[in-house]
Amino acid sequence: MQSYYRNVMGAVIVYDITNRTSFDELPGWISKIQENSSNAVILLVGNKSDMIYLRAVQTDEGISVAKKFHMAFMETSALESTNVDEAFKTIIKEIIHVHKLGTKISSSETPTVTETISAPISITQTQPEPVHQAGKQKCAC
Repeated sequence: MQSYYRNVMGAVIVYDITNRTSFDELPGWISKIQENSSNAVILLVGNKSDMIYLRAVQTDEGISVAKKFHMAFMETSALESTNVDEAFKTIIKEIIHVHKLGTKISSSETPTVTETISAPISITQTQPEPVHQAGKQKCAC
């Protein structure tokens, strides 16, 4: 299993805010990643934020773990698509920052659930050119 973690650039660790056990197991997952990849960027995500009536883990608890391990934190709802894109943008931004500068964003700059990302991230998707055959244009989709 160690080879799975070796030299990873980034990881998103997701726990279920309605399941205390998933939160309590975070230190083990974090240490496995940190032991096998010292420069790994980790984003901590509390999922199911739409299920506030079943919440077993408070937001401030997630923020506290993120600060302790110097990582970004946010809550998401896959069901409602809340912050899902932002989670991926956050981890990409941090990986790029580490790759370019060789250091992680300081914990004071690390986005949390109550903050927003200050610098825009440009992620573009290119479409392949349509294929022309014998005077006919074919869709590349």
